[in-house]
Amino acid sequence: MSWQHEDLVVRAVDYALSLGAKYAEARYHKVARSGVAARNGEFVGLEKGFKEGVAVRVLVDGALGFSSTDTLTWEGVKTAVDEALAKARAHSKLMKRPIELSHERLGRASYEALEKEKAASVSVEEKVAYCADVWKHTSTATSTARVATLTMFLGESIEEKIIASSDGAFIRSKIPRVSLWYNVVVTIPSKGTVQRFFSHAASGGYEWVKEWNVLGYLPEDAKTFERIIVEAVKPPTDKPIDVVVGSEIVGLMVHESCGHPSEADRILGREAAQAGKSFIKP
Repeated sequence: MSWQHEDLVVRAVDYALSLGAKYAEARYHKVARSGVAARNGEFVGLEKGFKEGVAVRVLVDGALGFSSTDTLTWEGVKTAVDEALAKARAHSKLMKRPIELSHERLGRASYEALEKEKAASVSVEEKVAYCADVWKHTSTATSTARVATLTMFLGESIEEKIIASSDGAFIRSKIPRVSLWYNVVVTIPSKGTVQRFFSHAASGGYEWVKEWNVLGYLPEDAKTFERIIVEAVKPPTDKPIDVVVGSEIVGLMVHESCGHPSEADRILGREAAQAGKSFIKP
């Protein structure tokens, strides 16, 4: 791994301490991403971009202050530290109880996820050809129904972080990720339509695209959707019925009904105007 901006992170922590911070941490964070989109096997577009910056958090007079910048020079980071310190001092006047951090065992570490097959080495043409192959096999899998659309996106990213704190922590990480999502629509105009959206994602390289084997299972899924349209019947409306819920829907239900209500911001009412409150009390 080759690392840049380590000096900015370490220097930011030292500078914050020199100005009176009891605790300081700085984080460099970069995400570089790219992706290819295809519809019905035809190239639609290419995405490419990155975001990077440095974030600073300080503890001064029992209050936390935060600031960040995407100006990766010492002057830019120094300004962010000054802003974080000013915010902390302003907040300290409003604190009923000073914030204190626990003493934990900390250390230095560096880690990364490895790519068996680098996603960046796979050309755009190869990725589009893969999407076209999936479309070819899926669109010809049904006999009565028609696969109206198949939209696919193959994405990749590399996330890098450098984190340093005044109590001795220093962590570096580099995580490559790949993702594949698709939206398929199967229809018989006179009877109905089935639509499915699904996504895969993993840390690693392009080997995961082969592991997911969308080319192998999506044509079979299309046949299943066709059967649903042809054979499914409407449920009775005059009496209660049992409903069997699949794992994907169960996950969504738990996420919405338990996950979000358990968030601290929701419990404390800090996002009540945007998302409502929680049944969990502070």
